[in-house]
Amino acid sequence: MNKTIRAIYEGGVFHPLDVVELEDKSEVLVTVESPETNDSKSVSTDDPLAGISFSSGIGDLSQQFDDYRFGQKQ
Repeated sequence: MNKTIRAIYEGGVFHPLDVVELEDKSEVLVTVESPETNDSKSVSTDDPLAGISFSSGIGDLSQQFDDYRFGQKQ
C-alpha cells in the first residue's frame, strides 16, 4: 500500500496528521518532503518561468539567461 500523509516531526518522532490504517509496529518506508516543495502557492507568479525545470541542452543558459528568456539582448 502506498499512501501520502501529512505529519509533524517533533522530538525525533513523526506524528501523523491524517488517519493511518496500519497495524501497530508495522514497518514502513518514509519519504520526507517539505510542503513548500509541493505547494503551488510558494511559486512566485511574478516570474512566468518560476517553478519550471527541464533540461534545455543549452550549456551556457545561466550566463545568457535573459537573452534566451526574452529573445533579445538586455
